[in-house]
Amino acid sequence: MEATGAQRLSVTRKIAFIGVLGALTVLLGSTPIGLIPTPWGLNVTILHIPTILGALLLGPVGGLGIGAIFGISSMVRAISNPVGLSIMFTNPLISILPRVLFGLTAWLVFSGLGKVRVPKVLAATIAAVVGTLLHTTYVFLAMIVFAGGQVTSIVGGVKGLFLLFLPNAVAETIAAGIIITAIISAVYVTAGRKSKLSEIDSAK
Repeated sequence: MEATGAQRLSVTRKIAFIGVLGALTVLLGSTPIGLIPTPWGLNVTILHIPTILGALLLGPVGGLGIGAIFGISSMVRAISNPVGLSIMFTNPLISILPRVLFGLTAWLVFSGLGKVRVPKVLAATIAAVVGTLLHTTYVFLAMIVFAGGQVTSIVGGVKGLFLLFLPNAVAETIAAGIIITAIISAVYVTAGRKSKLSEIDSAK
């Protein structure tokens, strides 16, 4: 019974954390903090960072859940303001599917690195960088596969889209690496301090 209660508490905390990170994603998407306009027509975003964080701290459920919230909020924004490339994001296969997949991918990278005993903070940094690059790749491929005609009419084809995505990919990857490393380092430092305090209390 006690184990079941602990499991329920763990599930409740996980759901609450997913809700908090999901709300943060929506908030970032509604403010200039999360979406930085660029002269080339795409927004440099940090909206993917809560999804990565959720995947690293909560596992695949966190990555999938927060990624879905990220995708849905992206689709809603596109529907409310279908201008330029954003009109493609009214399609859930472009706005939602890549975000769900990349959340799962970030967890798979982090989990795989953990199995070969890569230090957790370094594994988190690598997962953030790889996850961000794959997020851009998934969106890029989805736009080509599901909206190839629009890609051609708006930016002149695959090459034009690639040249638009490239500076975004670089900026977003650097941002994710720095921010995720800082947050995960703080999380593990805090967890380590709590563990040491618990050991001291037990010794008393």
